[in-house]
Amino acid sequence: MRGFLQHCAIIFRICGIYGISTLLIGCPGFFGKKTQPVLKPFYSAPPSDPMTPAEGRSAAEAAGGAPGEIQDALTPPAAECKPAQPPDSAAPIAIAVSNSELIETLVDQAFANNLNCRKVFTGNRGSYEYVQNSAYARTFARSFAKDLCSPQPGVGEIQRASPGNPQKDALALERFSRFAKPNATSGSVENLIATYSLSYSLALRESSGNFSEGKDATASNNTLLTEEAGAFQVSSNTLGSASAQPGSGIYARRAIFAQFLAEAAAAKSLPTPERESRFIELCGLQDADRLPRVGQRGGNRTQGKQLEWLNSIFSSGQHCAQLASSAGKNPNSLSTASYSRGACFIQLQKKCPAFAIQYNTVTTRTLRRHFGPLNIQGPTIRPQCRGIFETLVEQKEQVCKKPPAPSTPAPLLGDDWV
Repeated sequence: MRGFLQHCAIIFRICGIYGISTLLIGCPGFFGKKTQPVLKPFYSAPPSDPMTPAEGRSAAEAAGGAPGEIQDALTPPAAECKPAQPPDSAAPIAIAVSNSELIETLVDQAFANNLNCRKVFTGNRGSYEYVQNSAYARTFARSFAKDLCSPQPGVGEIQRASPGNPQKDALALERFSRFAKPNATSGSVENLIATYSLSYSLALRESSGNFSEGKDATASNNTLLTEEAGAFQVSSNTLGSASAQPGSGIYARRAIFAQFLAEAAAAKSLPTPERESRFIELCGLQDADRLPRVGQRGGNRTQGKQLEWLNSIFSSGQHCAQLASSAGKNPNSLSTASYSRGACFIQLQKKCPAFAIQYNTVTTRTLRRHFGPLNIQGPTIRPQCRGIFETLVEQKEQVCKKPPAPSTPAPLLGDDWV
C-alpha cells in the first residue's frame, strides 16, 4: 500500500493537477465507464477552398461542431489516452483569407487571362504599352476596392455618376461614352468600372505607368503651380484657387488631398513598424518593388525608398507636415496656391500611388481637359482591363470583408476552479 501511494505521489508531481484531471475526463474506460471529453480540439483541418471560407458560421460549425461551441487546444480527443500536448506549430489552421490577399489572387488570375490588361493601346502613333507583371494592375485594384467598398463622401458619387458635361467629363466624350452607362442609378458601379479602366490606360499613355515620373523635361510649365508629375502627369493647379461647394469637382479633388494628408500625418505619429505598415496600406505600396520603371529613370523607387520619403515629407517642418497641420480635413483650406501646397502635392503624386489613382479618376470625370491624351483627335487611348474591375465587383462580398480581428483565447481554467 505504501508503495502504491508513493507511486501515485510521483505521478501527481509529474503530471500536475490538470494532467490528472485530463486523464480522468478524457480517457475512455479509465474507471470502467467510457467518458466523452467535454471540449474539442481547437485546431482542425482547413476548409476545402481557403479562398471561400464558410460565411456566417463559427470556426466550430465549419469544423462540424455545434453553433457557438467552445474549443480547447489542450484537451485531446476521446480516442487518445495520453496527456495533452501543445499543438504543433506546423499544423494546418483554418484562417480566413483577408481582402488584400483575395484581391491579389483575383487580380493575378484576371491579369493572366486578359490580354488587354497586359497589352494596352495608348493611341500614340498607334502603339501599345506592354505591362510586364501584375503589380501595376494590383495597385489599381486596391484603390478600386477602396472606392467600391467604402467610397469617400462626395468622391464616390462623381466616380459612379452618369456621363455629364463633355467639356469636363471624359466619359461624356463620344469616343469614351460607349464604355459608360447613361442614366446610371444611385449606387451603380458600371461607371466606376469605366472610370478606372480609362485611368488604367491614361497613366500608361502619360508615363508608361511610372508613378514616380517627374516633370516633362521639354515642357515650360515648371513652377510648383503648373509642374506636372507622377503617373498621370497632373499639376497642383487642378486644386483650384477659389472656394468651392460640396459636390463640385474642385471640392472633391481637395477632399481627396485633405483626407490623404490627415491620414498620412496620423500614420507619421505611430511607432516605426506600425507607421510603415500604415504608409504601405494608405499609399498602395505593397507591390512598389515591381511597378514599372523601378530603379530606372528618376532613381530608385523601391518600397523602402518610398517609405523613407514619406516619413521625411511628413516630418516636422516639411511641406506636407505644415500643410496637414493647417488644413485639417477642411477641403477649402487647400484653396490657397502656396509653395507648401504645390510641393506636397507633387511629392504625394510621385510617392503615393493610391493618392494619384483616386485623385485622377475624379479629375478625368471633372477636369478632363487637363489631360492631353483625352483631348486629341484621331487614335487615342481606350478604357481597358475592365475584366479585373468586373471580377472585384462580382466578388464584392468577399473583397469588402475585413479580416477578423485577432481573438484572445479564453483561460483554460475558471478562476474558481480548485
